[in-house]
Amino acid sequence: MNDDYDDEQTHRWDQDMVDVDSDGGDDPMENPQEVLNECLEKFSTPDYIMEPGIFSQLKRYFQAGGNPEQVIELLSQNYKAVAQMANLVAEWLILGGVNVTEVQAMVENHLKDMILKTFDPKKADTIFTEEGETPAWLTEMDDETLAVAGKFLIPMICS
Repeated sequence: MNDDYDDEQTHRWDQDMVDVDSDGGDDPMENPQEVLNECLEKFSTPDYIMEPGIFSQLKRYFQAGGNPEQVIELLSQNYKAVAQMANLVAEWLILGGVNVTEVQAMVENHLKDMILKTFDPKKADTIFTEEGETPAWLTEMDDETLAVAGKFLIPMICS
């Protein structure tokens, strides 16, 4: 994966996580043309359709008078299927005889390396400081998800 893609993904993720639970488009002071331009820029990035904030951005886009054909075209043209390809490669490795736990370890180690490479504690802190409380998406995680997340987060916090 190239570094430019990773940086774009991280930057976009940081911006969208703030508005995952937001309805979007609730600010009557927003300039519709600015909203359209911002949304179109996001829709033009690779795999944006897979982002957690897609629905709030679509709502903002349509409330600002966005063209459905244009957004469909942008989202489909920019769908690269990165996550799906990773799953496919993992399946191929398993079918090729690699032990499932080895494949899982490969994927987890790669994710850990990517997280360590791009993790910014100050940006992570904004999740709590901007909302003033623990975000709903974090409190709604089940124990298994928290355990997996902890495997990645604890080394970052301790380093």
